[in-house]
Amino acid sequence: MEELLSYLQGIFPMSDELLDYLRKHLQVKKLERNDMLLREGRVCSHIYFILTGVMRCYYEKRGLEVNNWVYREGDVIVSVSSFFTQRPSRENIQALEDTILIGVSFQEYAFMKKNFLEFNYIRAELLEKYYSIADDWAFDIKMEPAKEKYKSLKKRQPWLFGRIQAKQIASLLAMKEETLSRIRKKLD
Repeated sequence: MEELLSYLQGIFPMSDELLDYLRKHLQVKKLERNDMLLREGRVCSHIYFILTGVMRCYYEKRGLEVNNWVYREGDVIVSVSSFFTQRPSRENIQALEDTILIGVSFQEYAFMKKNFLEFNYIRAELLEKYYSIADDWAFDIKMEPAKEKYKSLKKRQPWLFGRIQAKQIASLLAMKEETLSRIRKKLD
């Protein structure tokens, strides 16, 4: 828990009142490899910080699992549209390794947003960070050829290549595993 508080303090100093609130309300959740945090059709009721482990967000389309993103320790994980609107999720969230999460509920998040100005600064910084990452990723996925997508992912997130399966990387890159294999043979 202190690791998350330290991380947040590094973004912007928190008042003693906010620190006390967080210490009372932060919840630890442990998942084993392949456990589901969220299933499509359910409302995302919590936002989490990944203390240890790797998780993925994915959609199911025509019998295929399509990875939207992969997160690791130090990242915030949430079904964005479901959490912020409190509508059913279109995606699933799954642990790819044994994972420890620390999080708060939507109600606690809303309370902090309303009652702690410094929380809003921290929230804005995190939203900007992840929005920028998502924007860059959307460009790569839509605009770049397969080889360039692979090179970009390898440059931005080299840790993925030692921690998740090739089929997960191929799905994340929106390509077939065979295509990824051919690219890796040429470039690696």
